[in-house]
This record gives sequence, C-alpha cells and structure tokens, in this order.
Amino acid sequence: MIIVGTLIRRWYAVAFIAGFFWAASTERGWKRALRFWIIGSVVALAFELTSTHSGFPYGNYDYTELTRHDELFIWNVPLFVPLSHVVLMWAGRSIAIVGFRARTRAMIPLLGALGAVLVDLVVDPVSLHGRDWFLGDLYRWHSANGYLGVPLWNFLGWYFATFLVLYVDEALDVGYERSFDALRGIALALSVMVFNVLIALGIRQWRVALSGAIITAAVIWMCLPTLKALWEPQQTGGGSV
Repeated sequence: MIIVGTLIRRWYAVAFIAGFFWAASTERGWKRALRFWIIGSVVALAFELTSTHSGFPYGNYDYTELTRHDELFIWNVPLFVPLSHVVLMWAGRSIAIVGFRARTRAMIPLLGALGAVLVDLVVDPVSLHGRDWFLGDLYRWHSANGYLGVPLWNFLGWYFATFLVLYVDEALDVGYERSFDALRGIALALSVMVFNVLIALGIRQWRVALSGAIITAAVIWMCLPTLKALWEPQQTGGGSV
C-alpha cells in the first residue's frame, strides 16, 4: 500500500519521470534511456546520503521525514527525490544541446551541468516552501543564507553531480550513433520550470516566481534559434539536431 501511496502523493514526480522516458527513449531507445536513469538515480541517492550526513556536495540539510509513513524512503531520503533528480539532469543536458549548442562529448557534460543548475535555480527555491503546497514540509537547510533561501553551495553540488552523470553517460555512449531529440528534451525542461513558476505564483512567493520566470524566459530565448530551425522539419516528421 505504501507504494501506491507514494505514487499518488508524488504524482507530479511520476509525471516528470514519464516525461523523461518520453524524451530520452525517442532519442536513444529504451535501454540507453533506462541506463541513464539508473546511473543518475544511483549518483543522486549517494550524494543525498552524503549531503545529509556530511554536507557534501549539496550542503548541510536534513529531511524532516514527516511523510515516512506515507511514502517510500531509502534510509533518510524520500525515494522520489533521487529518482526525480534524473529529470533535472536530462533537462540540463537538453538545454546544453539546444541552448548552448553543445554537441561534443567534452562539452555536453560541462554545459549540461550548467543547464541543470539553471533548472535548479527555479526548482529549489520553490521546494523550500513545500509546506505551502503539495510537496509538503520536506527538508530544512542548516543555513538560510544564499539565493532565495537556498545556499549557493547547493548549486555547486548540482553542477558536480550532473557533470559526473553526464560524463559517465557520454563515456558509455561511445560507439553509438549520435542524434539529439531537441524538441522533446526542451519540452521536458520547460515543463519543469514553468510548473515551478506556477507553484510559486499559487503560493504567493512573488520573488521566487519572478526569479523563476526570468530564468525560464532566458532559457527560452537561448533555445529559440535552434527551435525555429527545427520547426519546419518537425512538421514533416523530423525534430533531431
């Protein structure tokens, strides 16, 4: 029953994970998409555990565990957290490919990690106010200094974690034919960002909503040239870059 409860309680996370497979499997097939999800989830879980015990790499915070009887946990970490991190990592990769025009195995990890930080700049300030929406009172930072209440060290940690996952993924992908499904990847990234901006508006966190909207608009602006170039081929069944 707790599995069903987790799926119902974290329906939005399930939706975004489904969106990841929708985007990733089209680009590289189900097996390689699943491989990315497993690698990302394992790295995310490991870093969640080390961060909540030592502060590395995301900073010092604790999960409240107020929902322990309502959803699945792995040790002190809610299961949906590391599984959801993969969505942000793939979103960052998509921003790198479309917005920063990264195409090489060297540049995708470097710029994909930066893309994931851009997404997290929108997501984490909203999740900090989880008690005001259906996320719930999930975690507490030991220090409230930083960007809209989120320590800057957290974003450095996100860069490091995403870089590691993308670097490993690119290394394992050597030998495979390369193509990028730009439209689906960016659709996923923007869906995550817009969702969080709408939540911020709904709970009247105006500064968080404004900041998220500006970052989202900047990502859209960066991606527009590539998306415009893809629009015509997409009408005839294309959409890869």
